[in-house]
Amino acid sequence: MINIIATEQIDKEKQWVFLTLEVDGETIEYTTVQPWNTKQPLLSGQELADWCQTQEDRYKFEILKDMYPEAKEKTVEALETWVKSGAKITKDGKKEIAVKKAWTNKHPKRIGLKSRIQEAKSINDLKTILLDVV
Repeated sequence: MINIIATEQIDKEKQWVFLTLEVDGETIEYTTVQPWNTKQPLLSGQELADWCQTQEDRYKFEILKDMYPEAKEKTVEALETWVKSGAKITKDGKKEIAVKKAWTNKHPKRIGLKSRIQEAKSINDLKTILLDVV
């Protein structure tokens, strides 16, 4: 299940989409561009949510390939099966468990910054918001 956290327009044809999804037992923060390689209008609301759901396998595959760079699997199904079965690789003729890299590609702290600044009720609120992003 994909949850859209925020969007941020890049230009008239593209926007950043900040979302979370479950991968390998973890809730992962993931950032993508929508629409990707098209001249389609920007999506929002339910249309954007529906589109992102159709991309879930692609997102999971990209994330798992980053977490397990030694994996040789070519589909998300094969990669998920490989991980569940122990993520074994052959190194120097010996079977080993692949090292899982921590997912570090977190959402930038500036998501929603503009609206947080506009909603600040005092100069102290504003200082706190700005210090959070530096």
